[in-house]
Amino acid sequence: MKQLLAAECQLLSNSAEVLCLDIREFFEYEAVNIGWVNVPMGQVTAYLENEKISKDHEILLLCNTGKRACALANLLSTEAQFLKVYVVEDGLHGWKQWVDPHLVL
Repeated sequence: MKQLLAAECQLLSNSAEVLCLDIREFFEYEAVNIGWVNVPMGQVTAYLENEKISKDHEILLLCNTGKRACALANLLSTEAQFLKVYVVEDGLHGWKQWVDPHLVL
């Protein structure tokens, strides 16, 4: 698991090879989002299994502040053995600060 600055994540998210997951709850996602796939934190492991995502696939995780994403990234890295899990540092707040200041949080 590695935290990346929002600007770095923006570059990575432009690649079709990277799975970009917004792990906030549905109501949070509906209020504001950046277009990533919304899979709430508690459903991510099942989603990855159902979609047959390989262990070496690059995965970017986003939440509001980065805390939930870090917790999930640690779980995916240690328990599920995913090798390339990245977290948007400071979450959606970091994204607003460094990428899109027009987001209304």
